[in-house]
Amino acid sequence: MSSTASKALAGLLSISISCAVTFALPRLVTTAVMSPDGAADVMHLTDEPGNWFASEATGTPVTVIEAGERVDFKIGNCCTNTRHTVTFIMQPEGSSVDLDQDKSQMGTLSATFEVPGVYLIVCKIHPYMTAVVAVLDEGGLARALDG
Repeated sequence: MSSTASKALAGLLSISISCAVTFALPRLVTTAVMSPDGAADVMHLTDEPGNWFASEATGTPVTVIEAGERVDFKIGNCCTNTRHTVTFIMQPEGSSVDLDQDKSQMGTLSATFEVPGVYLIVCKIHPYMTAVVAVLDEGGLARALDG
């Protein structure tokens, strides 16, 4: 993960609302390191209430990456004995990322995010399990809603 994306997400610096919602994400002091297999971040699906998806980079259910980077979703490794799914329920217009599991499974699922914006993810079995992948554009913004 580049230093630009890996330092993002201490809280919202600004939210501007007009025809779109745009998030300017501030920089953190720490730097996340790209996983050895090339993923910008790894999201572990857990059995921990309130942190059902846990980003290795942020420790929260939110990760911030740059366009073109990959996130791995790991089910059943360190953090859960329960079966889960990974399904995108919202993504930016023009995105071709397609992850919609019909059945639960254990293992790793990967997605590469080419289009900047906000992606909302849910477990179909446990709909209270949600995560966000914020993909920054060249200006360091993640556009949440176009319209």
